[in-house]
Amino acid sequence: MTWFESIQSFINHENYENILEWNGNLKPENLNGTPWQKEYLRIAPDPEDWPLLVYKVKEMNLNIPDWSAEEIQSIGAQSMIIIGDSDIVLPEHAVEMFKRMGSGNGDLSSSQLLVLHGTTHITVLGRADWLIPMIEKF
Repeated sequence: MTWFESIQSFINHENYENILEWNGNLKPENLNGTPWQKEYLRIAPDPEDWPLLVYKVKEMNLNIPDWSAEEIQSIGAQSMIIIGDSDIVLPEHAVEMFKRMGSGNGDLSSSQLLVLHGTTHITVLGRADWLIPMIEKF
């Protein structure tokens, strides 16, 4: 299974085509007033580059690399996989990625899996109070 196929299988299939269509039509003004834009404007050295960031994220989302399972398994760095329990990424798919990253067998040294209660793919941004202590410990 390639990386792209893995990502496709990790995303809730009912929403996947809608997500791709939304990404394909994404414009900076679609994200005006969102937490992402507000934070970018607050901390970016060049806030006027917001449209460039949106374009780059759009391109990244539409051009997911086609990595094999073997390439994913060869990643030597520790990894923390974070999803919400109401995420577009299904929990069982995150568990599969967790296993591919070398954990899931009792070895906590290579990766960790966090499933945040009452959290979506979007609202994970508001969980800094939960995430920061876990990331610091990781």
